[in-house]
Amino acid sequence: MPTHRGFSAWIVSGGQTLEEFKPETEEGGRTKSCWVPSEAGKKFEINWMDVDGIDIVTSGEVSIDGHLVDACSLQGKKGDSTYSSGIPISRTEIRPFLFSTLEVTDNETAPIRTSADLGTISLTVWRVILREEGKPRRAEALTHGPVHEKSKKGGSHVVGFGAAEKDESYGGMSWEVSPYSPEDKVTPYVKFVFKYRPLDLLQANDIAPRPKTSVKSWEKNGPRNSESIKIEGDDVDEKIRVLEEQVSILKSQKRKSEQEVSNTSKKMKSEDVNPQPHVVLEEEEIIDLT
Repeated sequence: MPTHRGFSAWIVSGGQTLEEFKPETEEGGRTKSCWVPSEAGKKFEINWMDVDGIDIVTSGEVSIDGHLVDACSLQGKKGDSTYSSGIPISRTEIRPFLFSTLEVTDNETAPIRTSADLGTISLTVWRVILREEGKPRRAEALTHGPVHEKSKKGGSHVVGFGAAEKDESYGGMSWEVSPYSPEDKVTPYVKFVFKYRPLDLLQANDIAPRPKTSVKSWEKNGPRNSESIKIEGDDVDEKIRVLEEQVSILKSQKRKSEQEVSNTSKKMKSEDVNPQPHVVLEEEEIIDLT
């Protein structure tokens, strides 16, 4: 999981922490970004932790595809953590975040240019001072209409909301905050950006490693060309020996089959064979063999 400036952040989907690829530090050293694989139809949540304990209250703002959807605070104690899994619709219910497929169309009225934030989940951590309990913040709507196929976003994912489900961890509480210092008014303490895409797209662009070709799959399906054969490990001699034994067995089976065919032909020549009567079909006659 990315750790930067004393904070960690990670995304959980399907009960598993998503693997991160190509981590980078951006924008003056305060932003950490990486790529994560997304799967359409899967719910997810973003988690973060104050690893070191900075002894200052922080507010973590969660934005998805460029839209602010949630904010949670930590008290500045070492090991404090929290998460955001959806937008609250009551004190006991949320609509969970859900990876979805981005629609693509050839309709000329559909937008070609898309937001640079499309396909991103970001967590921006601000140092703040808690003032007083306030009204719950309303999340910005996540609406994604079809985009034009020329936008080169085909096969990408977006985030939507799943059906309402119980979640009493929210409790409906919200706090008014102010910046901890003048600098904190304009500059976040740390920011994490997760760029999500389907795994096959990440592999096609050499962001995630591609699956390796195993020897077993080669033995089963046969080589397509000399470059597609990849034998890994130090036991090459053993693999060659096994293959040579298999070739020897196949040659033996072939010789046995040819011998049986030869013996059958000789037997037929030495015996009387009753000729079969010819069957003459009248014109347009049809034989149904079913």
